[in-house]
Amino acid sequence: QGDLLYKYTGSKKVEANQALRQIKNQGLFYSINSWTDVEALTQETVLTRSLAARFLWNLYNDRRGTLGNPPKYSHQFVSLGSPIQDVPLGSPDFDAILGCIEKEFMELPDGMNFYPENPMSGMDFSESIKRIR
Repeated sequence: QGDLLYKYTGSKKVEANQALRQIKNQGLFYSINSWTDVEALTQETVLTRSLAARFLWNLYNDRRGTLGNPPKYSHQFVSLGSPIQDVPLGSPDFDAILGCIEKEFMELPDGMNFYPENPMSGMDFSESIKRIR
């Protein structure tokens, strides 16, 4: 999905860890709910479903021009609680996860749970990125 990340990595070929640093520096691994970022990010970092949702949601909002002010779903659920059984309203990735589900970049594998700490396969991640296009 190289052309999708061209804005972040530039035209030249860069090694994987450098590309990750450049993408991270652009804010694509930043949590909009907790104002935190991923500390260490290398080729060996396991891409969990929650980290993938964070990246995908930020990428989608950057392409739309709303990275600085993305939609916040958490405000709508304050009195109701989380609609996803294993993602609490206070999760740093609640809005990213809900946004990815609503836009159908990702899904709830069993219809009720997101399984945020499960690793995301490369194939599933590639398919999710394609849906952003």
